[in-house]
Order: sequence, then structure tokens, then C-alpha cells
Amino acid sequence: MAWIYNDDKIAILYQKWAKFGWLVSEPTYEGEVDLEELIAETTWAARYDGRLMKWLMTWFKDYGDLVNKKRLLRYMKDTDTAVLGAIIGIAMNRGADKNFKTVLAKCRAHKPVEVFQKGMEDAEIYIEGQKKYGKPEFKKWGFYCTMIEFYTDAQRGREWVLKNNKLLGLRAIFGVNIRSEIIYTLHVFNGIAIRKLSKLIGYAYSGVYREIENMATNGLIEENSGNGRILRLSEKMNNLLKSAA
Repeated sequence: MAWIYNDDKIAILYQKWAKFGWLVSEPTYEGEVDLEELIAETTWAARYDGRLMKWLMTWFKDYGDLVNKKRLLRYMKDTDTAVLGAIIGIAMNRGADKNFKTVLAKCRAHKPVEVFQKGMEDAEIYIEGQKKYGKPEFKKWGFYCTMIEFYTDAQRGREWVLKNNKLLGLRAIFGVNIRSEIIYTLHVFNGIAIRKLSKLIGYAYSGVYREIENMATNGLIEENSGNGRILRLSEKMNNLLKSAA
């Protein structure tokens, strides 16, 4: 994938990450943001913007348990997997969720080894320093890079992140799984067919169908009785969501 830098793209990424707790000067993005898709694009942008790289390392260290690994794997073709591998490895070495091994297995080191930061190709002294003092966590993934830093005072707390991101709040309650994705999508799109639901959340139709059956049995979902299965959250489920808010 060829990712071309421009200031507008970087600004939008800042705005989107502000929804997930990053304290930046950019206004918070309005509208829904797909976390896993955002992570994928940020792996490319991080090589041009050190603050995005620092934030991505911070996010995985502090909130990696809220990332849907199955969904992230579906974005691998749109991800700089060498950057993702380095970030996850660094975060895991500092206490992050250890269940990213399946994602790391799909990451590939950059070849040949090169300086991580783009746009510094003519800065000979900088390049020399990166090669000499580069961290082994980066070199393993094909980069010379000395920066391993995390934000400690430029982020909101977990309570704010969960309260202001309905999907992440659901993941915290129900787990990072297909049920959370279904509940969130039916919360946003009230009245939707199973096949469209499957496409929106990125899970196989058969898996979505089985989970819908389980949720319907437990009174969490209602469906119309006409042609086609149009699904919506039940009153019981909506009450549960209100009580958990």
C-alpha cells in the first residue's frame, strides 16, 4: 500500500485519536471512527510524524486490551506490519496485553533495514545516530530508531475513554468479541438484516447468525416477523445498556 503524506491527513488522524483520549490541539473528530482501521492507517503515518508514533505506542501499552484482534487482522493488507510489529512488541515488553501473538505472527520485518523516520534521508548526522543508538526492539522489525517514549500527561483516563466511546465501553463489559460488535452496530443502526450486519462488523455470516440466535434466546435481540430478519436491540438489552452507562 502506498501511503502519501500530507498535512490534512495527519490533522484528521489527530482528530480521530482525540476521540480515543489523546489530548491534542486539533478538534475532536465528529462521527464514528473504526478503531482497528485507524490503527492500520496510523502505522503508515507514524513514520512521518513522531507524535503519532509515540501515541500509538501509548495506546497499545495502556489500552491494547480494547483492540479487537480479529478485526485488526482483517486490516493487515492496509497496515505497515513492520511498524505494527515493532509497536506491539514494545508495548508487550512494558506490560501490555500478551494476547497479540496471533497478530505478531502476521507481521513482517521491513527489508532492508532503514531509518524509521521518513523525510530525514539527507540528514547524515541524524541517520548516523539512529544507526548507532537504535533500539533492538526496532531493529528486529527492520528499522533504525532510538525513540521509545510514551505519553503520560497528554491523555485522558480510561474512564473517559470508555464513557465517550460506546463500542469500547461495550468491549469492556462484554469482552472484545462478536457480541460487543453486534450490540454496538444494532445500537447505531436500529433495524438491520443479518447479512448487512455481518458485512458491517467484518465477521463471517455463519458466526453472526449463531450469535444472533444465542442473543435472541436470551431476550437481548428482537426481530420482525415479516419477510427477512430485521434485527433490533430488545427493551431488555436497552435497559442493560442504560444501567451500564
